[in-house]
Amino acid sequence: MRRKIRKLRDDFSRLQVAIRLCQKCVLHKSNRLRDVGDGPVPADLMLVGEAFGEQEARVGKPFVGPAGQLLRRMLERCGVGDLRIFYTNTVACFPPPMDKQRRSSKPSVESVSLCKDWLRHKVYLVSPKVVVTVGNLATSVVLSRYLDTQQCSMSALCGREFELQVRCAIDESPRTLYVIPCYHTSFLLRNKSLVYRKAAQEALAKAVDLVRRIGSYGDCESWDSHT
Repeated sequence: MRRKIRKLRDDFSRLQVAIRLCQKCVLHKSNRLRDVGDGPVPADLMLVGEAFGEQEARVGKPFVGPAGQLLRRMLERCGVGDLRIFYTNTVACFPPPMDKQRRSSKPSVESVSLCKDWLRHKVYLVSPKVVVTVGNLATSVVLSRYLDTQQCSMSALCGREFELQVRCAIDESPRTLYVIPCYHTSFLLRNKSLVYRKAAQEALAKAVDLVRRIGSYGDCESWDSHT
């Protein structure tokens, strides 16, 4: 098993190099640092957001700005403890602001489309038990084959549990990947309604509880040789 895990991590390292060298869309011209993900491989829980914000683009790490810090605090309240958590985004590059009034822009349709394969490979190699899609964009991309998210609001999706049939990157066996959509924490910072925050907190708690019930990778000490 250790040999399989080492190969998995080697494959993921090669994927990170490929993402750093990507020139598929115009965003590569203005981005020195890319979102190659942050966390252990394999991971129990994977959080997928939209794209780097201004602070994330400076340090090359997802979910470290105000919205990311809020997300991490909300996860801590769920008692994540020793769970292996991986953070990443749908789009690997920071979409620069179109005007001085904004700190960032929404990723273009082209960028989202061209980054889909990078995200798919990350999900496959990280092999999470549960994925939380943070916000509408991540939800629409991850669940694009299973749900017409264009006709569903996040208020209808937040906290729902979806089951995707995938293959395990560790041994290629079929497995179930659980996906739970959640409000984006940038939305929660803009909208102070406790209703939305409560729904998001419950969605995260549901994801953590689901990982606990399935069983975390942390239960296998022989897998914890990642440095």
